[in-house]
Amino acid sequence: MDKKSSMKIIFMLLLFICSTKLSKMMDMETDLRREAGAGNVKAHFALSSYLKNTPFLKWLYKVAVPPGVSKEDPYDDQEHLKWLQKSAEGGYAEAQFNLGMAYYNGEGFPQNRTQGVEWWMKAAAQRYGPAELLLLQYLTGITVKENEGKELTEPEHLVKEHYKGTFGKQ
Repeated sequence: MDKKSSMKIIFMLLLFICSTKLSKMMDMETDLRREAGAGNVKAHFALSSYLKNTPFLKWLYKVAVPPGVSKEDPYDDQEHLKWLQKSAEGGYAEAQFNLGMAYYNGEGFPQNRTQGVEWWMKAAAQRYGPAELLLLQYLTGITVKENEGKELTEPEHLVKEHYKGTFGKQ
């Protein structure tokens, strides 16, 4: 077998593997969309995470789409933010934290640090650890590494005090 024929076989095998993987991923996406459409806030978050991590899917879709199927990209870069927002508004703490990060850093939304911190506070109010830690660092300027071996002030107290002074009346 010559080198050209070997390359064709390898390419066809890779194309087959990619199309099989794409089919499984699209089935998973369909299930997530069904659950999210039914109002499941955890499914909203899972779908958001799935859609955010679509660069591989975009490449795979372009390479492995079977003949006769539209090669138009079905993934909207902003769609994951829509599902993240729904999940956060539904009260899912991890989504609230991630939405806060998106607002704070201006990722997909115009940068709005106040709104970002407000979403972190909602997550922290549910005792979501990463939000509590981030708020503590944000409000005190102290990182965990800088404060090793020292007792930290109660984050909830700091958040309440900061909230009263910065964001208006509670």
